[in-house]
Amino acid sequence: MRRRGEWLAVSVANYLRRRGIERGRILDVGCGTGRVAIPLAMQGFDVVGIDISPRYIEIATKRARELGLETHARFVLCDAREMAKCLQNYKPFDVVLFVWSTVIGYYDREDDVEILRQALELSHGETLLIIADTASKDFISFLSNFVGNAKWFVDYDDYAVVESPLFNPVTGELITKQVFYAKKGRNLEYVGEANFKIKLYSLDELVSMAREAGWCLVEALKSFASEEPYVTLGAINAVFKPCRG
Repeated sequence: MRRRGEWLAVSVANYLRRRGIERGRILDVGCGTGRVAIPLAMQGFDVVGIDISPRYIEIATKRARELGLETHARFVLCDAREMAKCLQNYKPFDVVLFVWSTVIGYYDREDDVEILRQALELSHGETLLIIADTASKDFISFLSNFVGNAKWFVDYDDYAVVESPLFNPVTGELITKQVFYAKKGRNLEYVGEANFKIKLYSLDELVSMAREAGWCLVEALKSFASEEPYVTLGAINAVFKPCRG
C-alpha cells in the first residue's frame, strides 16, 4: 500500500508540474500515516496532512522526522469537518487532495458538501481540488453484479489484509469487513478484524456536490499517470477549481 502511495504521489506531482505548480503547498485531507503526503514532500512540495486519528498523525510525524522532511511535511490532528478552523495558520493551499475515499463518503452527503466547502475556505482563486484514486459507485456496482461477494487480498508491508466487501445498491453504501494478519516469514498470524461503511458516489454525483460547495470540474481522468479521459470502469480521478461568478 505504501508503494501505491508513492506511485500516486509521483503521478500527482508530475500532473501539477505540467500545469506550472512546481513548489506549491498541498493539503492532504485524511492523510493516514502519510503514505501520499511524505512522497509528495520528497517531490519538493510543502505538504500539510490532517487526520482524525492521533495514532496515524503520530506515525506520519515520526516518519517525516526520520526522513528529514519535518519542515516540508507537517501533520495536524484534525476532524475534516472542522478543518477551516484547524488550518487557519496554514492557508491558503495551492492544492487540496483527497485520496481513495479517505474522508468523502464516511459521513452523510450534507457533511461531505460541508467538507468540500471548508476546503474552499482554505483555498485561493487558482487552487486545484484533486479527488484521486477514489472508489466509483458505478464500478463497485458493476463488480458486485458480475463478480459477486469476492474477497480481496491487500498487501500492507508487514501486514496482509483480507477484505470482504458487500455493496448495497439501495443506499449506495459499501460495507467492508477487514481481517488483519501479521507476516511471520512464510506464514500469516491473525491480528484482528474491523468493519467499516462508506457511501459511494458516481462521478456526476461528485461533480454536483462539488459544485454545491463552490468547486467546478476542470477534468476527469482515467489516472493521473496517463491523463486519459475518465472511464466508468475504474477509480474516479477528478480535478476542480473554484467556480467563478
